[in-house]
Amino acid sequence: MPLRCLSGLVSIGFQANGTDWMSFVRQLADPLKGTFMKLSVALLVASTTALLSSGAYAGAAEDIIAKEKCSKCHTATTTKKGPSWASLAEKYKGDAGAEAKLVEVLKTGGKDDHNVIKASDADLKAIVQIVLSSK
Repeated sequence: MPLRCLSGLVSIGFQANGTDWMSFVRQLADPLKGTFMKLSVALLVASTTALLSSGAYAGAAEDIIAKEKCSKCHTATTTKKGPSWASLAEKYKGDAGAEAKLVEVLKTGGKDDHNVIKASDADLKAIVQIVLSSK
């Protein structure tokens, strides 16, 4: 209730001056109108660009994962034919040699029946980093 009274007093004060509340607000906002419009347009363009380009620029590692159909045997969180990426991340947590071990498995197929992934060492390391960062 006190806020309503204060609002009423402010309105009465403006009416006594010969102006109304909305005219006062319009006068305050008018010089800033162009700035807000430019900022709004810039934010709209930036967010649209980010939204449209996010899927178009998947990294090489993601492309290889899709091309090699890793999801046939692995998922991010559940075990299928192969272990989930999250379980691999947990297994190798704190292991300084984890990246090298997993890159070797991808290169050679390992002792289990893992597919050999033909890619550069940098791409294989990027794939391993995706796996090890899974939660």
